[in-house]
Amino acid sequence: PPGALTVITDPLPSGPPTVLRTALAAWEAIPPSATHHMIIQDDMLLSATLFERARLAIEAMPQAALALFSLWDSRNGAAVRLGALSGAKWAASVNEYTPCAALILPRMVAAGYVDYLRSHSWTWPEDIMMSRYLRSKNVPCLIAVPNLAEHGDVPSIAGNSFRGPRRSACFLPADRPGGEDRAHTDLPVVPFFKNGKAQCVVGVR
Repeated sequence: PPGALTVITDPLPSGPPTVLRTALAAWEAIPPSATHHMIIQDDMLLSATLFERARLAIEAMPQAALALFSLWDSRNGAAVRLGALSGAKWAASVNEYTPCAALILPRMVAAGYVDYLRSHSWTWPEDIMMSRYLRSKNVPCLIAVPNLAEHGDVPSIAGNSFRGPRRSACFLPADRPGGEDRAHTDLPVVPFFKNGKAQCVVGVR
């Protein structure tokens, strides 16, 4: 929609390549009237129904972090596939990392993340920092099923180009909105395939 997105650029483009520097500037740029803040990295392709599905999901789960993308070979990607098999529209993130390429946070959570980044050394990538922050605040993270964003084919400034295509686990360019309260949050076992091996994540309670 017109005016929905604002471009935030790297405040130090000549500096060492890092996602966190621009992410900090982007998460700081919360509009005064916003209840939630969405960050979409510039190499993402968006679903035609992203904004409608996101609005309905925010209404259904206003306190949650909502990730709109998951990598095909990640444990989070496997959780998205299980969600798709069960008919869910959102699946709980597995304890791996928080997908930050397209992410929505409640306003106060986003503001708290800015403070968190400023008070911690940047020794981990952005998705690990976000995961640790959300866990510290007991903020659940749910991932869109199917994903509402797809990764474009451009070089990675985070050094991930060696991985090959960084595609979504499940992307439909025009998924039908509705039923956004159908969230699969109980995933005791998540089978996934990575580095040529079939593995399982097992939740221990």
